[in-house]
Amino acid sequence: MKDASDTWERLHPWTLWLPLVVSVPQILFMAALISVPLGMRTAAMIALWFLFLPAAGYHVLRFFTFRFRVTGSEVLVHEGILWRQERRIPFSRVQDVKIQQRLVHQLVGLAKVEITTAGSEEREVTLEVIAKDLAERLKQTITSERADRGEDQREGGKTTLVELSVPQLLLGAVTSRMAATFGALIGVILYFKVAFFVGSAMSAAETRAFERFFNWSNSWMPLKGTFLEPVIGLFWQDTLGKSIFLVLLGFLYSLAVYVVRYGRYRLAEDGNVLTKSHGIMRFRSSSLARGRVQALKVEEGLLRRWFRLSDVWVDSGGDRNKVDDEKKREPFVPVIRANGAYALVGDVLPDLQDPQPVLRRVSPKAILRGSKKLWLAILVVMLGNIGPLGWFTLFFLPAFPLAYLVNVKWYKNRGYWFDERYLISRKGWFNRQTLYLPIRVVQNVSLTQSPFDRRLGLATVSVDTAGQTNTGGGPTIPNLPLDEARRLQSLLTHIRPAS
Repeated sequence: MKDASDTWERLHPWTLWLPLVVSVPQILFMAALISVPLGMRTAAMIALWFLFLPAAGYHVLRFFTFRFRVTGSEVLVHEGILWRQERRIPFSRVQDVKIQQRLVHQLVGLAKVEITTAGSEEREVTLEVIAKDLAERLKQTITSERADRGEDQREGGKTTLVELSVPQLLLGAVTSRMAATFGALIGVILYFKVAFFVGSAMSAAETRAFERFFNWSNSWMPLKGTFLEPVIGLFWQDTLGKSIFLVLLGFLYSLAVYVVRYGRYRLAEDGNVLTKSHGIMRFRSSSLARGRVQALKVEEGLLRRWFRLSDVWVDSGGDRNKVDDEKKREPFVPVIRANGAYALVGDVLPDLQDPQPVLRRVSPKAILRGSKKLWLAILVVMLGNIGPLGWFTLFFLPAFPLAYLVNVKWYKNRGYWFDERYLISRKGWFNRQTLYLPIRVVQNVSLTQSPFDRRLGLATVSVDTAGQTNTGGGPTIPNLPLDEARRLQSLLTHIRPAS
């Protein structure tokens, strides 16, 4: 990128109308909602005068009042319609530079750039529409300057670490947590379908009890008595069979969304900088310096462990606002071979000596303690349904040994390890998570005991960190023997992070 220390840049002229085109589907959706009570003509007028024209005016004013320039060490932004503001964003405070391209942006060679700063309360700087090559040069200028400042520099040129093909993405989609949820729903539906088949051999009195139960449920059918009752009834009655069809439709939709979102995925390293890009309909590209990583998590869902797959999540200081604004987390690598995931941990955290050390276990008392909680919950459900369901509540009995098995598996997959640089914590069985936390981001370490903890001589250690979002926050390690919990709290609090 050329030296623009004395030259202000404007957004691309297409800023006058391209963001408006992108927002047209939302405007049409709002107009459709308004048309239900007010009619099409009134809805069109409201959409034109109160949605479309104000948005068009805003983008025109923004084009003429927004300027930016890049110096050797910072980005300067001059913006504001009524209240003018000049913002300075030093490269040293930039956590991430993201490039996004919707399909219309890709067709005309334009992009949207988001510069995320280190402060968790600072908002992002957004360059709504600029040329794609200008966006790439801006990103390269910032990331190269950060690497030149000595943030954990590494030798070598650009290298591809992870690249995902369509078959790999499809395998990742069918083994994702969403797919596991759909599978569990189908399993529950089929289980109770068998139960109802067995129930067909009930006595006349038991059959009448079931009929009363289903008549009661049908009395709650929405829009009953209206012209929509036949349509609603089609999906409200006999839901056991039809719900499987709906679940399968949802599964196929989630497959398509997954492939479109993460298609063309590529993770590359260039010295100290890691760059990932993905997306078919909406292309995204972002960069991260290794020294800015605040937490890393490897997730291995139950389905994915069968295929020896996992996904990787990373937090940097600037992720918090992004997650809060969009209400969703973003994986660093959506799917990867399990051995490749732990090798990638070593690439992202080069000062971590062993990504898979032998973890310390929590107290075995946790097994029976967790089982008792689930047994009590199952018993409450059975007692609450014994009236309408009668002997059918016996079909909940297999949940008792299953609850114990779940807690045994949970115990075997729970542990922790730490040294002067990192704390590693593992939890979960259905969704096993291994969290790598640099000691330098630890804010405080608390020790708590419930009345049951005190009776068993146990305690919980909770680690508070600086701005974790994608990885789910600082680790909590429950069911530790009290002496061990106090020792862990003391050591984590007094460790001086290695430089």
